[in-house]
Amino acid sequence: MNALRGEMRFRGALLIYGAFDLVASRRDYDRWAPEEDPFLNRHAMDLMIGAYLGRGASVDDPRVSPIHGDVAHFPPTHLVCGTWDPL
Repeated sequence: MNALRGEMRFRGALLIYGAFDLVASRRDYDRWAPEEDPFLNRHAMDLMIGAYLGRGASVDDPRVSPIHGDVAHFPPTHLVCGTWDPL
């Protein structure tokens, strides 16, 4: 692949069910998830988001939630996400 780096150009992206905006994810979880989901409760969600963030990162950091970043120089991108998904 490295040998092709100069010959290949990144022309677009198809991103399926990614963590595009953790700010909205937390808000939507509170809005759509059952009060006490037996499989994915609020405590479990907070643990997973905390593990993903690591130390010191914020949910609105563009490296974590790319929807908050400057994407002016990115190729065309298609985001696929659910409309009623607490994740």
